[in-house]
Amino acid sequence: MKTKRKLSRYALARRLHYLALQISVGKPVKIGSKSIQIPDHVVVEEELEICLGEVDLELEVHWPSQAPKRYRQKSVPTHGKPRVAGSAL
Repeated sequence: MKTKRKLSRYALARRLHYLALQISVGKPVKIGSKSIQIPDHVVVEEELEICLGEVDLELEVHWPSQAPKRYRQKSVPTHGKPRVAGSAL
């Protein structure tokens, strides 16, 4: 989800400061209508492009996504008799 808006340099600094504070204390960050929790360790890419009279400063933050806990279960065999711990089958 991309969001685009015009800001003054001061408003940009305030927005970045707000995001930095949210991230530093472990609170969710809201982008557009969605919010996300930033993990303790991330990969950050910084890029500065200057071409044809336009300057792009890009900051990208990446981390692996994890399935919600309800989906992170050990696989259960789908065939044969179920195994019971401690029994000899």
